[in-house]
This record gives sequence, C-alpha cells and structure tokens, in this order.
Amino acid sequence: MKILYLPEKLCYNKKTSRARLSTARLRDSLALHILGICTFLLYRNILHEGHFNLRRNIMNYGKKGVRKKQQALHSTTAKWGKKIGFTFIQICLLAIIGIGIVGVSAGIGVFKGVLASAPDMSNIDVTPTGFSTFVYDIENNQTAKLVSTNSNRIPVTIDMVPENLQHAFVAVEDARFYSHNGIDIKGIFRAAWIGLQNVAKGGRFTEGASTITQQLLKNNVFTDWTSEDSFADRLRRKIQEQYLALELEKVMDKDAILINYMNTINLGQNTLGVEAAS
Repeated sequence: MKILYLPEKLCYNKKTSRARLSTARLRDSLALHILGICTFLLYRNILHEGHFNLRRNIMNYGKKGVRKKQQALHSTTAKWGKKIGFTFIQICLLAIIGIGIVGVSAGIGVFKGVLASAPDMSNIDVTPTGFSTFVYDIENNQTAKLVSTNSNRIPVTIDMVPENLQHAFVAVEDARFYSHNGIDIKGIFRAAWIGLQNVAKGGRFTEGASTITQQLLKNNVFTDWTSEDSFADRLRRKIQEQYLALELEKVMDKDAILINYMNTINLGQNTLGVEAAS
C-alpha cells in the first residue's frame, strides 16, 4: 500500500478556500438579514407616520373604509360651509355699512334742506305785535280800553319789571338761560330720557326742552305752530327753531330776549304779557 503525501502547500490552499467560502456565505446571510430588518423597520415607520401609506393603494370597501370616506366628505363640506358662511357675513356687513352711509348722507341732505327753508334772519322781528288801545279824554284821563283778538298786551321795558319776577320766569322756564347759547343740550337729553320713560309706561312723550329763546321764536316767528298736524312738521319746526335760536343770540343780548318773551307770553284768558296780567 502506497501512502501518498500531498505537498504541504496544497493542503493549506484547500483549507483556506473552504474558510473563505464559509466567510462569504456568512457575510451574505448577515447582509440579507440586515436588509430584511431594515426593510421591515422602514415599512413600519412609513405606515406609522403616514407619509406614504401603502394601504391606501388597496381598495378597501369595508365599514372602516366607507366611514373614513364619509368623514372626509363631511370635513370638506364643513370647510365649504364655513367659507360660505363667512362670505355671507362679509356681504351682510358691507350691505349694512352701505345702507348706513346712504342713510347718513340722506339725513344730512334733509337737514340742510330744512335749514335752507328756515326764515331769513335778517327779516326776523321777535318783537310782539298787537297791543291794547287806550282812549283818553281832554284832561288825559283814560276813558276806554280797546282790545281785539291777540292784542290784549301792554309792552314794558326790562327796567320796569321787578328783578325777582325776571328770576322767577327764568327759574321756571329755562334754568340755564344765562349760560347756554340758545339751545340747552342738557335739557334736551333730560327731556328725551323722561319722555322715553313715559312712553315705556304707556304714556305720551310730553317733555319739552325749549329755551326762552326758542319759545320767543315760536310765538313771534313760527306763529302757525298750532296748526301742525304731523310729527314731521313739528320736527321740521323744532330744527329751524334751534338753528334760529343760535343765530338770534349772536345779535341780541339776554335782557332783550327776556323782555320780549315776557311781553309776548300768554298768561291765560287772552292776557298777553306780564303788564297786562299784573
């Protein structure tokens, strides 16, 4: 029997080749495992975060799928509903603003028209007219007093009227007569507040805020105020009264206004002015 002895170099080469083959297989196996693990982690991460959901590519007609589609439709409808509602509110606000601008412009135009139709200040005379006529004999004794309609009046000057009587008229008719410029703003607000309270209780709006200056104009300039039938006529006259009151106080002092008022006022039974009533 012959024993063959292989060269030492040949035996070493075979062992090295086997070792290298085993190492390559192990490396390939590990690479495949690592690739599989990475693929699994990547797929799970994508599904979890929702960046690219592969399930969406699958036609899902189950209850969950239908419910999700319905929710998506409702969400879109709600968004459109909110947009339409917001647009509608914007249109309403613009319409209200437009109506307000038109209303204010129309009001200013009407107000200017009312003022333009007021009597001319240069042609106004607030001195009362219509006086009593006295008949005297040759010895200067009064024998008769002739009075016609709206003429039972005896004019006096301011120095002929007691100061206490002047103060009494001012206190009752126009407490802020010496401080306002023809119209009493505080009196207007007070009258409006009390009048609204009366209306709320079922009564009538009876409060007034006319100053002595306004009353003088009403009695001697707007003499047809008793024939006013509508609220529009009264409002028109009130606006003109206030305008002319402001203008009158620019050209006439308080004493002149007061004495003309005291000579004009009707104190009952066709008694006109304080001298006729005294």
